[in-house]
Amino acid sequence: MELKGEYRNLAGSRYAKFLLGKLLVHGDKEIRDTIVPEFYGHVRRLIRHPEASWILDDIYRGVATTEQKHILLREWFGAEFAIFKSEGKSDKNTSILGVVLAENPEKRKPVMHALHELINMLVQKKTTGFTMLHDAMRQYMLNIKRGTEEMTEFLELLKSDEEGDLLKNLAFTQSGAAVVSTALAHGNAKDRK
Repeated sequence: MELKGEYRNLAGSRYAKFLLGKLLVHGDKEIRDTIVPEFYGHVRRLIRHPEASWILDDIYRGVATTEQKHILLREWFGAEFAIFKSEGKSDKNTSILGVVLAENPEKRKPVMHALHELINMLVQKKTTGFTMLHDAMRQYMLNIKRGTEEMTEFLELLKSDEEGDLLKNLAFTQSGAAVVSTALAHGNAKDRK
């Protein structure tokens, strides 16, 4: 408990991240419930950090409860979702992009832009093994309309990986496999090749 308030800083440290990893794996529920909320509001910054991104994904994939996963994923939709909590609404629903866009249709363009920008940045950096990224890509893919420029750009993003690491990494998660399947279904014959 002496480290309370410092866990986020430990995640960004080259060596201290291993201590944080051990606390998450071997610690009890109370310790995990102390650590995870320290990352709220900082997901967009930490997912870009070379050290902290791996710990953040470990938290998301391994120790976060369903509610905590929803809170962490919701931050991918833009800074507004990291700063303001939904008032009077369940956090569970607000991590589903379709629900967010249905409640606030005027926010569609900035939310989709923020999500695409973060996905694109991680793909360009070749950091595509994150479960959190795959879940965000699935939310994005489910909410773009077929035949639009958004769909074309997203398919081009998936095809732009010459080494094929993106598609290999996507195959290992349920959300990633859904993204690839949807991309194949919406793409043309040339894309499927």
